[in-house]
Amino acid sequence: MTKLLDILNESIEVAEDGQHGYKTAMESVKTDSLKKMFAESSHQREKFVSELKDKVKTLGEVSTEHGSIKSTIHRAWINIKSLVTNADEVAILVECVNGDKVAIETYERNLKEELPSDVRLLLNDQLTNIKTAYSKLLQLENVKK
Repeated sequence: MTKLLDILNESIEVAEDGQHGYKTAMESVKTDSLKKMFAESSHQREKFVSELKDKVKTLGEVSTEHGSIKSTIHRAWINIKSLVTNADEVAILVECVNGDKVAIETYERNLKEELPSDVRLLLNDQLTNIKTAYSKLLQLENVKK
């Protein structure tokens, strides 16, 4: 049970970090289409957090309430970069790509563990959505460079 709870809490942290990172990115760009995409991604990650916290509750546990150190640094970097570069959209896209890459790696690592089928299904579904967002970011990054 402890390992399962650790996996769920780590997934919550990654989703929360993505939610906050995308919100920061949305607030830092000027292009309407990027603002919209980042807002949608932030809302999607907010939904992930809710789903994961609900799963923790069904286990009779309480989820953690903090972001991971690695991703907190990532958020801070987006803030600093957007201030220093005057909302350099390519730099912000690069950081969003990096954030989603960390999320994908975390989910894939956690899915290698023995998990109940409902948790595996939830994590797989979220991972698929993260990979879709990641692909869109890579395409945009290549276009903007």
